[in-house]
Amino acid sequence: MSKTTNYRHYIASDKWRNSPARLAELAASKDRCRLCFEKGTAAAPLEAHHATYERIGDEAIGDLTALCHRCHVEVTSMLRRRRYQRRRPRRADVLRLRDTRHSFIDPTRH
Repeated sequence: MSKTTNYRHYIASDKWRNSPARLAELAASKDRCRLCFEKGTAAAPLEAHHATYERIGDEAIGDLTALCHRCHVEVTSMLRRRRYQRRRPRRADVLRLRDTRHSFIDPTRH
């Protein structure tokens, strides 16, 4: 199984739902998003964002942050953008300057 599949199974598990670190963070936040302070509701409960994945499955207090869904999506998107910004492009990612398959010059015209 891939890391993504394992993570998805873990997040859907009872172990995650009953995680002491997760429950402690949700209680410490007083049912409010740590960024926008929106109150969690039954229809839109708060989510626990992993600040670090070092101890996944055995999270410690401080590894998680309580966020509303909107803020969770924003934070995750920002972190992904940062991670992929730092990645150096591979040769396959960059078009060749003189790619002969796509000539913009008509060789029949002089």
